[in-house]
Amino acid sequence: MNPQTLESLIRGRIPVADFMQLHVRAVQPDHVELTAPLEPNRNVHGTLFGGSGTAIALVAAWSLVYARMQDEGLDAPLVVARQTTHYFKPVTGAVSARATFETAQTWADFTQRLAQGQRARAGVVVELAQVPGEVAARVEALFAAVPR
Repeated sequence: MNPQTLESLIRGRIPVADFMQLHVRAVQPDHVELTAPLEPNRNVHGTLFGGSGTAIALVAAWSLVYARMQDEGLDAPLVVARQTTHYFKPVTGAVSARATFETAQTWADFTQRLAQGQRARAGVVVELAQVPGEVAARVEALFAAVPR
């Protein structure tokens, strides 16, 4: 899946993503990167609103798993099962979210379970950073898919 197709899908089907002005910078089998401007995602202090940061990260994480599933012809509903966000410092400008699989084995385990007709889970880690800048937050998410 290319960045333009993914961005169109996200912004068309996830209304808050359109409001947050999410942009897909990269889609690769092992990572997805999204960006968003600060203005529609700021809090009363003029920094990134925590809820927006978490939402941006979850969309990035979902996008990584979803795009890979599409590229490999896997069809199963994909939902978030759990997420944890750790903020280290405020973001005062545009934000990037880079999603990667939790481990090198994550994708192989996920696809094996789906092939066996079992519920599959994929751990994804997202780093939120100011553009350009250091990592400001880390989001750990677990996604589940159940074969049809």
